Amino acid sequence: MFELEEESDRKMQKFSLSPLTFFFIRKIGFYILTFFLATFLIWIIPRMMPGDPIRSFVAEIYNTMQGGGQIPIKTKHLYEYYVKKFDLDKPYYIQYFTYLKSILTFDFSISIAFYPAKVIDLVRMALPWSLALLIPAQIVGWILGNYLGALAAYHRGKTDNIVFSLFLLLSQTPYYWLALMLAYLLAFQFPIFPYGGGYSWGMTPSLSLRFILDVLWHYVLPFLSLVLVIIGGQAIGMREMTLYELGSDYIYYGKN
Repeated sequence: MFELEEESDRKMQKFSLSPLTFFFIRKIGFYILTFFLATFLIWIIPRMMPGDPIRSFVAEIYNTMQGGGQIPIKTKHLYEYYVKKFDLDKPYYIQYFTYLKSILTFDFSISIAFYPAKVIDLVRMALPWSLALLIPAQIVGWILGNYLGALAAYHRGKTDNIVFSLFLLLSQTPYYWLALMLAYLLAFQFPIFPYGGGYSWGMTPSLSLRFILDVLWHYVLPFLSLVLVIIGGQAIGMREMTLYELGSDYIYYGKN
């Protein structure tokens, strides 16, 4: 009997998972669940919103050709054609699995809003501009935020209280709201910067000094809307860490 129990224990130990293996399995399972939940929300939210993008698209075609008016019955076939083209005539579960397949294969099909352009082409066009904005903003915000946070904690006093309040306000400000405020003040009320676009209308992209300066002129407002929020968040974190270290025993011992 004892031999059977020992054999059973050995089998259990053989198939038991180590803490490290269990940790990785749990993490991978969490990421897979998060992926499916995120993709499901992205897929379901547009379908829960009011309106019909295909009907709007067909109406835009008709209005462009006829100059306005209601969609006639003759355009019903055109509407049905685009519904089938975008697989919107299939059950929802098939649409969802088609959507997952397109994500995993990087085949995002054709854009409804910018038909007949492919979604991947639109992403490829916008990605360099987004990276050129986000990467410098992250680097500058990280450097300035850490420096200003450490400086405020080191000096403390009234200056720290004022700067801390400013950092806290910036860190909790949505960057898109800050972008709207900056555009309203510095583009509409005081037309110093342009309110949109990557460069002025009619200009041809090139490496000329005129084009580069024009891009930088358009770059200022979106860059500020990101970097100010990043500075606020980084400064708050660095200030707290600096205050903690300044109050530690080895700092006290070094001063005395």
